[in-house]
Amino acid sequence: EIAREYRQMGLNSAVETCGCVSWDAFEAVLPWIDLFLFDLKCIDSAKHQQYCGRGNEQILSNLSRLCQCARVIVRMPIIPGINDTDEDLRLATWIINCPMWRCPKAKP
Repeated sequence: EIAREYRQMGLNSAVETCGCVSWDAFEAVLPWIDLFLFDLKCIDSAKHQQYCGRGNEQILSNLSRLCQCARVIVRMPIIPGINDTDEDLRLATWIINCPMWRCPKAKP
């Protein structure tokens, strides 16, 4: 409701998310949100399970879908000893450079 009111007032709204919600939650706010700040913790689902308590399949699916219809900035904190191996960084680079993750509404 607040984002809708902001839009009517001509103000912008952003959402910071880890993406661990149902797609319906994103759909409900899409018309009112100008920018999503999307945090990824670990690209590898097993590591995500180990350190965050659940896999990241839903998160990656939501990111993929969101990138097709909204402006998204993907952020990934690099945590020494957790997600900073060569393989972690290779996967993160692949995600960032993969065409399916390119956000058509993103502006430089």
